[in-house]
Amino acid sequence: MDRVNLICMILFLCSSFFAGAEPVDIIVLVDTSISMESCFHDVTSFLLDDLLATQVSHRDTLHLLQFSDVPVHEKTQTITGDYSIATIIKEILFLREKVILGKYTDVVTALEELYHYIKGLSLSREKRIYLITDMIHDPPAESPYADRDPALVKYALSRSTRMIRSQEGWYVLASYLPKNTNISPELFSGHGRVSGSNAPLFTGVYLTTGKDTDHL
Repeated sequence: MDRVNLICMILFLCSSFFAGAEPVDIIVLVDTSISMESCFHDVTSFLLDDLLATQVSHRDTLHLLQFSDVPVHEKTQTITGDYSIATIIKEILFLREKVILGKYTDVVTALEELYHYIKGLSLSREKRIYLITDMIHDPPAESPYADRDPALVKYALSRSTRMIRSQEGWYVLASYLPKNTNISPELFSGHGRVSGSNAPLFTGVYLTTGKDTDHL
């Protein structure tokens, strides 16, 4: 059985089990800078075999975005059957080719654009946001965050995450590949309003394995 048919079968079973569930927006922002090259096989496996196969249901809409020097919206696809699954798989596999070209990483601009992108989506749907990055901030010269004081960059990063954390109905899973100890984990931790409750919004999850893997 090929990957498309397998994922479709899983989605069919899930959609039958959750027949009354409301569709959600699933937003995936992937770092495609060159520093991600060594671990991008893990990224692809996670997106296809975990996220797409087990965490996306029939009628959900998946929004795929990637960033290196600038953020780019790759594809928006509502999951309805074989064709929609094949389309998303093709886009995910094509991300690997873009890693070779991603010379820079502007994390702050990417998070700012992520916030504005999601704010433009329907307010009635729950938002599930996946951020996959090594959090190495190395922007190009034309970025407003190039050659800035590290404290100012950290402030801008913290401001962007606060804006995202404050939104009701936005669930965020931040995944770091590989572990970057230069980024303070509290930027992606804390509590915010999720469906009216005080549930944690950002949870750091390293997709790599090993003794040094931590859970934030």
